[in-house]
Amino acid sequence: MSGYQVKEDVYIRLSEEDLFKIDVINSAYEEDVSKKVIIREMINVMLKSALEILHEENLITEDAFDYAADLLPDYLEQDLREKLGK
Repeated sequence: MSGYQVKEDVYIRLSEEDLFKIDVINSAYEEDVSKKVIIREMINVMLKSALEILHEENLITEDAFDYAADLLPDYLEQDLREKLGK
């Protein structure tokens, strides 16, 4: 998914512990990564994990799986499909 269009402004309150965790994640990268990018990537990783579970337990249709998998960044989609043999 190349471009993002804001559909709704959502504000999330993060604890000091959550912010610390994001800072630790950010420190692993050479360049500064925004909290927005980190949270977006965490959502992508969790979506991949959810799709694995839903697929393995036959709780998602193939069309819904394909639609959601297509929303993942290419590297995560490829990893997901390889893991599930798709």
